[in-house]
Parts: sequence; C-alpha cells; structure tokens
Amino acid sequence: MNVIAWGNSSGSKYWRLIDPFKHLRKHGIKAIVSEQGINQTECNWADINIIQSCTDKNGIAYLYQLQQENGKKMVIECDDYFEVNPDSPFAYEHKIYDAKFVITRSMQVADMITTTTNYLAEKLKKLNKNVVVLPNYIDTARWDLNYLPNDTGKIRIGWAGSITHVDDVKLIVNPIRRICREFKNVQLVMVGDPRVSALFEGLPVENMNGVPFEAWPSKLYSLRLDIGLAPLRDTLFNRCKSNIKWIEYSIAQIPGVYSPTVYDNYDFDGIYGQIAKNEEQWYRCIKNYIICENLRKDIASRARSAVLTGYTLKTNIHKWIKAYEGLTK
Repeated sequence: MNVIAWGNSSGSKYWRLIDPFKHLRKHGIKAIVSEQGINQTECNWADINIIQSCTDKNGIAYLYQLQQENGKKMVIECDDYFEVNPDSPFAYEHKIYDAKFVITRSMQVADMITTTTNYLAEKLKKLNKNVVVLPNYIDTARWDLNYLPNDTGKIRIGWAGSITHVDDVKLIVNPIRRICREFKNVQLVMVGDPRVSALFEGLPVENMNGVPFEAWPSKLYSLRLDIGLAPLRDTLFNRCKSNIKWIEYSIAQIPGVYSPTVYDNYDFDGIYGQIAKNEEQWYRCIKNYIICENLRKDIASRARSAVLTGYTLKTNIHKWIKAYEGLTK
C-alpha cells in the first residue's frame, strides 16, 4: 500500500502525519509526507492521497478527478473544527479565501475523514459518514527525553502557544496576579507571542519566542517547569480541540492545570492533572501545586506513566493501519 500526504505548516503535521508515517513504514507501508504541492507524479504513485490543509482548490479538484477516474482514495485529515472563532486572527483570511466552502466540500467528497476526538468526529459526520478517530499519540523517540529538574529556587509556572490563544489566556490573568501577590518565589514562563505575555505586565515574566516543532520537545524540557497551564474558553472551536497539551506536559513530567473545555472528557482530575472551571479554581489549583511539592511529583509521575502506557504511536499505530487498509480492500 502506498500512502502520500500533504500537510499544513503547523506542528499538527508532525503529530498527525510525519510521526505516524514513520511508524507505518516500520510495518511495511510505503508512507510519505510530500514536501511539494499536490502533483500528478505523487498522486498517481499513491493508493491513498491524504490532505491536511484543504484550502488548495486546484489540488482538491485534481484529487477528486483521480478519485472519480482512477479509483484513488482521498482522505481529509482534520484536527480542528473547520469554522474558526469569529474573533480569531484567521477569521478574515478564511473569509477572503472562502475556506469554509472549500473545506466542507472537500470533506463531503472524501472517502474518509480522520480526526482526533469523538466530539469532533460527531461534528464532521454531518459532512461525511466515514469519520475515523485516530487520537494523538507520541513518538517516544522524539518526546521521551532526559528530565531536567528545576534548580533555580523559583516555582516556574509556564504556558506556551500562539497569539490565537490570547483570549484563552485571559482566563488566568486574575488568578496569576493573585498568586504572584501571595507568593514571591514564582516565576512565570511564557513561550510564544509577546502580546500574550503583555497580559501579565508588572509580574515576573520570562518571555521566550516559540521554536520550530522539531525543537519543541527539547525546548519544553529545558523550561524546567514546576506547573504547566492550559486555559481554554468554552467555545465550539475549543471543544473540538484534543489533549495534546496534557500529553506534552505529562511526558516532560510537568503537572498541569487545565480548563474543562477538553479535559472533562478524560476523567483525570486530581489523578493526572487538575481541572479548573473558574478563576477561583484556577487560583486554588495553582496554589495547591505551589504549597505541596509531593502533589506536583505524584501527579507528574502518574501522568507520565499514563502517557507511556497508553499514548504512544508504537502501541497504537495499528489504528492507522486498520483505517487505511479498510479503504483499499
């Protein structure tokens, strides 16, 4: 079986294509993530053509032609809801390029859609009945690195993300200000756009630029965080998100505090992390971690073990194989 994919420019290309394909090749499947645009040579070579970014109208049209004339299978890989929040920095761009129409039409004519969560799958089934959930799993060769303890004498509390999450981060501004007034040994670590860090003006913030995904695992470990934060507003777009942030924090032995928007679905509150539903709970959860080192260690240890037991590509790649083989039979 020959499989080729065209990814987007974000880290999801690694989570959803590059790393899984590496494991597919270990099982004898010829799986390639193309570095070119959609082209005749590669499309004709593949039995299954997978596209992650569905805004290439000409490319989608060509894949549809191959599907109809030559029986080539077309798969849409989707890890986010296709309608962005109206206040998203990408909302105007989506409108200009008529992205919603192109994406929805692509999904309607695809032979299969692969996605990350059951919640998102139910939304996509309105467009295509053949939706397969392939959850996010880690490539341990990329992610299982040497633990770096925090020896700074400060409690390092971190967040990482793009400017698209600035409104999500606003959920924790007041709790963090309250924490910083109460505890003088706190160091905030913000990775990403400095406009997000600006929300915490006047507080002890260590701001760092983001890095390419290839360098992100090493960068995350190097932050030496005692606490990781993952706030998400309760919107449809955010409810369709997956548990990547928990996986990343957990493999790096960082105990986290998470919004229920995504993480209520995983039933791990107090075991593999803490859930905060409002500002008071954000304050309490962070404070609990600060004052109880054993709590941090216990949750970090359990969460890391859970990832290594149940969330690795090595033990779950059969799900990709089953999905793709099901199309070619």
